[in-house]
Amino acid sequence: MRYPIGEVFNLAQLNQPLPSTIIQEQIMEGVHIYSLGKGTSMSPEAFGFYKMLFVKQGKMRITIKDERGIPHMQELNKYDGIVTPTGRVIVLEALENAVYLEVMLGQTVNHTIKEIGEVFSTAALGEYKHGNRSTVNVISSGFVDVTIVCFDQNDCVFERELTRNIMIFGYEGEGIVEVDGKKQILKPDDSMRIMRGSHIRMYPTTGQLKIGCYYSPINKNK
Repeated sequence: MRYPIGEVFNLAQLNQPLPSTIIQEQIMEGVHIYSLGKGTSMSPEAFGFYKMLFVKQGKMRITIKDERGIPHMQELNKYDGIVTPTGRVIVLEALENAVYLEVMLGQTVNHTIKEIGEVFSTAALGEYKHGNRSTVNVISSGFVDVTIVCFDQNDCVFERELTRNIMIFGYEGEGIVEVDGKKQILKPDDSMRIMRGSHIRMYPTTGQLKIGCYYSPINKNK
């Protein structure tokens, strides 16, 4: 399995772009990964639901047409994200070899930390609080949730039994992720898939740790 459950893997390394090629693959429910060779682009399309795009590697350009049909272009670099609007024609282009995640949010967005249609840096979100763990709610759609969690030092522990499937992304620092008693080291750019019902325990090895968490659709078993 390319994305083993409960094991660390690197999404960008597993999906290195090929020249003049676009590759798409589902990672888990509601999450797809795209690999685009430099100069390739997705077909113009409008959607009836919201999506979050999250760049794991390279540089991209997104063009969104407004209600008058006027195109507005923005660049996305590594760790940048954007919540795409509904009913607007969108084009994605790879300015460099690029890898990005697409997260389905559904037909409503209850909360987003930035305006819909505006690029933001996910790595810049969150703050370390002395001796504590802090969480930022990036997106909540009533369907899925995306958060950023910052651990200030190694006595800050996140521990619980999962009621939803999650995917974890490493941003800064090095941490231990213990799933049902099995320990894994999570480094920057590493990811993990962890299934509902698992007991999870996370903490930094030394210093500070920042991770992103994607929580799968509520009341889903896959």
